[in-house]
Amino acid sequence: MPHFFINSKSVNEDTIKITDEELLTHLVKALRLNEGERLLLFDENKIRYETKVVSVSKKEVEAKIEKKYPSARFLNLDISLACSILKPDGFNELISGVTQLGIKSLYPLYTDNSAPSKSQIENKTQKWQKISDEAVKQCERADFMKIYPTLTLQKFDYSKFDKIIVFSEIEQKNTLKQIIKSNIKNTDKILVITGPEGGFSKEEFEFFEKEKFLSAKISNLILKAQTACVSGLSDIIFELSD
Repeated sequence: MPHFFINSKSVNEDTIKITDEELLTHLVKALRLNEGERLLLFDENKIRYETKVVSVSKKEVEAKIEKKYPSARFLNLDISLACSILKPDGFNELISGVTQLGIKSLYPLYTDNSAPSKSQIENKTQKWQKISDEAVKQCERADFMKIYPTLTLQKFDYSKFDKIIVFSEIEQKNTLKQIIKSNIKNTDKILVITGPEGGFSKEEFEFFEKEKFLSAKISNLILKAQTACVSGLSDIIFELSD
């Protein structure tokens, strides 16, 4: 069952009163919520509430709290993704997939071989954030993935990360597993950089080498950009998780 975000200020002892206009519209008009139905809610403190609806109106939904407890549905690793923007269907799929994995932040990148033009990706941040937020509801994640405005590789601030890994289609020697075992700790703030459908350009690979980023081979197979991204991130999570 999808769950929905509320502010903890909506909680009053054993009841929750939902007055947020956007959420009300979705619950009352789209889902046609009725009295007696169960509703899953969570707040900014990662507290999950199992509730039963006691009243529904256009101005307010009131629900009685039956259970509340800290949610475990979040990734206990600090992993962010800087991803070249893909064609719309592929990029939407990627956003949903990495949200479900628990990735903390997504930084869309406009790279040399990005398929969409700059004009096609203007003002898309809000749309991409909505796709991610919907995935949060579906997978019952206890926090949100933040999507930032589009950047270029050269304008990105890399200083806030401990380790930076590039998923490289030309890397022949270092596998992702080897990179993780020899260079990464589960307490590191990690940034993963992934490329577009056409791969990174020669100049971009030279930039990565100059900056001394870690270069990792994902597979012997040729993978679609969004597949390589989700697969590689899953491997990092598997290797670093307790």
